[in-house]
Formats: sequence, structure tokens, C-alpha cells
Amino acid sequence: MRDTDYDRLVSVFLFTCGKEIDDNSLICHLFFAQKLGFNLDFNFKVNQRGVSSSKAESFLKDLIISGELSYDNERGLFTFPIRTNKDCVRVSADDFYLLESISDVLSDLESWELSFLVTLAIIQEDCFKRQGVNKVSFDELRDGVISAMKRLCPNYTDDLFEGASSRLLILYNLV
Repeated sequence: MRDTDYDRLVSVFLFTCGKEIDDNSLICHLFFAQKLGFNLDFNFKVNQRGVSSSKAESFLKDLIISGELSYDNERGLFTFPIRTNKDCVRVSADDFYLLESISDVLSDLESWELSFLVTLAIIQEDCFKRQGVNKVSFDELRDGVISAMKRLCPNYTDDLFEGASSRLLILYNLV
């Protein structure tokens, strides 16, 4: 099994190094890092306010306290401070490639769009779990997902739903 501390630090490092990223976007990026195999051990949930993870938020606070991560309170943005060679974060090539690929696929999305995407992923996963138990048809599953998305996402449109579904396929094909 991979090391949780390594995976957590490397994920946060690559998503914030040389970039400024808001807290919601970072939580969404971490969700996909975990979905694609990084051992982060974070629990994610969605509601009308968006995506959250108390474990991830606690980890980020610990990184700020230790000086590993910077947070600009005025702008609400995280960034990894410039480090010396002596205390730099070491990343394997495979991990670097996968995390950068996640970033590339998500880079053009605004924070609310990332939230929409993660919400869709979580709802779909939940529906697929229930499908195995209840033997629900794909059409019933799709209708249930759309209904939940409309309830949770005030910006819901069919075009946004289709675009998010396509992007999820691209993300899940990275591994």
C-alpha cells in the first residue's frame, strides 16, 4: 500500500506549486487524485454549498501551520512557497504525470464548475452502488442522477451535465 502522507503532500504540492488555487478547487482536485489512485484517505461529501472534506481541510490547515503551504486570506488562495533544494518535495515521475494530467483536464474550469463535476461524480458513484443492489435500469439511473443534480446545483443545465459527463470519462481514462 502507498504511503498516505506522501500521497497527500505530493498531491497538494503539485496542485499548488507555481499556481494559486482557491480552497474549493483544491478540494475538488484532491477528490480526483483520490479517485485516480492516490491514497489520501479523505472523505468527500456534497450538498447545496458544494464539495467538502473535513479531513482534507484539516490536512491543509496543518500544512499552513507547518509552513509547507501558504494561504492568502484576502484572496482566499493557496500556493506552495518557494523552497530550497534541501527541503523540496520529491515526486515520482508517474505521480507527477498523473497529477499534472488531472490539472490539465481541470485547468479551464471555474470553481463552481469543478464543484458541479465532483457532485456529478459522487452522485453517479452512489447511484451505481445502489444499482447493484436494486437492479435499476440505466434510464432510471440517469433520471435519478439528473434529478439529484438539479436539486444540488443551482446552475444545472443539460449542456453542463453532458459536458461534465464527458470530462469525467476523460479523467477516469487517465489511469
